[in-house]
Amino acid sequence: MMEEETAEVKERKVSLTERVFAKVLSSNANNYCFDCGEKEPTFVSVNHGIFLCYNCAICIHQVHYPVEISFIKSIFDKNWSYP
Repeated sequence: MMEEETAEVKERKVSLTERVFAKVLSSNANNYCFDCGEKEPTFVSVNHGIFLCYNCAICIHQVHYPVEISFIKSIFDKNWSYP
């Protein structure tokens, strides 16, 4: 019984996350990577509140900055908790 409730709560959180990203990405300004301008970014820097393409997120932010500076998450990631 408890497992079903937990799965239901997780499903509500996932759908809330998807709804939030759909709303935020509906703005034309958020459809481009903040660093390079690439269309349809798939990552976000949680600390900065910016959308990033794969190259900028992984090759620049994740490699060169600690999570305290730029915490990178995929917008498709199901788990949105801070490390």
